[in-house]
Amino acid sequence: LQISRLGTEAVTMMPSYAFGTQWDKDVIQWIILMGTGFLLFISDTQFWFSLGCSVLGTFAAIQQRGCGLEGFASLFFGKKLFLLPQNFCNKVLHYMSLDDSSVYFFMLWDKIIEYWHYEDKVGQIMAGNLSFYGRVAGEDWGSVKQNLDEQYQASDDSLRVSYPYIFQELSPMDRTIGRNLRLLPDAHWPTNPDVLWRLNAIARSLTLQMPRPFRSPYMPVFSVIIPHYGETILMVKKDLFKETSAPASVDGAQATVLGRGRHVKGVPLIAWLEHRYSDEFEAFSARMGSIHKGMWVCDDGHSVTQPYEYCPHCPRRARRRLCEVKDGWPNCGTRWDKYKDKHWEELCEWASMRSQTLWRTVAGMTLYHQALQIHHQLQPDRGSSMYTKDFPISEIFTCMVSMQMYAFFDNTFLQHTNKMLDHFEDSLCIAYIDVRDPTPDDNGAFRNSATADGVHKKQDRRYYSCLIDKHCDYDGEMDASPTSAISTDSMIGSPTSGKRPDSRRRIPRYRVELPGYPILGDGKGDNQNHAIIYSRGIFSQCIDANQGAYFEQMLLLPCVFGEFRRNTGPNGQDGSKKIVGFPEHITSDFGSIGDFAAGAETAFGTILQRSYALLGARMHYGHPDMMNKCFMIQQGGVSKATKTVNLSEDIFAGMD
Repeated sequence: LQISRLGTEAVTMMPSYAFGTQWDKDVIQWIILMGTGFLLFISDTQFWFSLGCSVLGTFAAIQQRGCGLEGFASLFFGKKLFLLPQNFCNKVLHYMSLDDSSVYFFMLWDKIIEYWHYEDKVGQIMAGNLSFYGRVAGEDWGSVKQNLDEQYQASDDSLRVSYPYIFQELSPMDRTIGRNLRLLPDAHWPTNPDVLWRLNAIARSLTLQMPRPFRSPYMPVFSVIIPHYGETILMVKKDLFKETSAPASVDGAQATVLGRGRHVKGVPLIAWLEHRYSDEFEAFSARMGSIHKGMWVCDDGHSVTQPYEYCPHCPRRARRRLCEVKDGWPNCGTRWDKYKDKHWEELCEWASMRSQTLWRTVAGMTLYHQALQIHHQLQPDRGSSMYTKDFPISEIFTCMVSMQMYAFFDNTFLQHTNKMLDHFEDSLCIAYIDVRDPTPDDNGAFRNSATADGVHKKQDRRYYSCLIDKHCDYDGEMDASPTSAISTDSMIGSPTSGKRPDSRRRIPRYRVELPGYPILGDGKGDNQNHAIIYSRGIFSQCIDANQGAYFEQMLLLPCVFGEFRRNTGPNGQDGSKKIVGFPEHITSDFGSIGDFAAGAETAFGTILQRSYALLGARMHYGHPDMMNKCFMIQQGGVSKATKTVNLSEDIFAGMD
């Protein structure tokens, strides 16, 4: 097309082109071509649809939080934190009297602070400033799991309530300068960004309209399903820190970080985690020092907890040298080569809680167990015939990890799996796919099991869906030579012969034979759907193996169940919800990729989904959504992953 491009003609040639017949025709053709291209561009990217949903979602958020000045003040100026105790007692502790709910809220809030202290989000001093009673344990997992009655005795005279400074109402100027802008130091206000986000999230969520919560023993039964293939379960030392005996020239900064005497190639992962979470590592070191206290004794039997050279209790002229009998936590900071193997077990667990590991996901999801136990203790219907004081929470909650490759795990993966089962509550179980090949008879010939069982002759290999938990017995002894990575050729359908060297697996409690090769799609959808038969209850929540959860958010679970109550419409139709969505908190928002993932989650998982909810729909984003399992089974399953058809196995939940 011989079209004169606007702005490319010379100035001297403009009079000959301007407003001529050829120029007018060229301008019209140019506008048509560019306009068509621009229309196709915005249609392909769904620009207007996303923009409209974003505007609608913004207005929906304003409407949900109140359009008046009081709602805006509560949303933008921090008044929601001042109203947090009142909102929690009214909406979550709904069935308790005002006096009882206030007292138990004090205990419950201190329990939340204990979890923060155990997660090393706050130190001992800050935990005391944030608590009501001023005595926060949370040093180890055993103290965190204690019931409120065990931890706070009614006859304990030392329980004196001191209202935390964060719940005191401040003027907008003091709140803006001291807390939001941090221009003035405030010893009572936490500085950890994760704690600040969690405070804001729990306070903001309590300002929304919430349905009446369920109460024990009428709590619905539900399950959490976590698909797992070959993701890291628990970090190991050689993934965090690799030593080399060869000397290397490093500068002073690297020598401080890496330690002296031994050198490593590059910056180890543990050093990067310590640099990013420096305040949390300091809280972790202080907590480990209070748990692992060293002990030194002399020949005369005197014992001290400080590494003196001579015993301070012996006479001055006959002082004995001290001998170490119990190793405490070393005060070596970031000199990683000074830590012993038993110290690295704690360091690996600390690093795993700050990485994308299955341990972090299970640790978060099993917090449902503690939350339900607290609700059963605080506000049950004691007049019900179904009420029992020692109600097993594992009867109404199941956290199930669908481990597709458990049958092919090496020793390291098996050790981490067994440690995970032993560490967490008995509501944790594991579903996996097992493979059985035909076995030879006494003459060495393989038995034709296909003919005996009446199946196809090429179906000698059998596939089973199995379930194990912490109460299952072991199948053999642990091999003494552990490895660290899952085998790359350990796929479903890989041949196995002879006795497995890492035979310390658990004997399955249930074994259900599958009709054939179970992986029909891209893997993850089939991994979730085969485990559905072991899930309990009518509600399920699908979680990815790179996520976590917060204890204070788990306490809102009874209110979430209220969203599924049957709401009969004007014509008698069932108006109960089938999917309830939850926003995600992206904690790996460092770097351009992390910023893009966090922005995409905010746009798609929060703003757009709020617009879809107003339109009566919910596009399942996969990870944190809770859904009606019975409805989803009839509508195509909780996940679809048909090869070459569905790009995302998560979005197509409940679509037949």
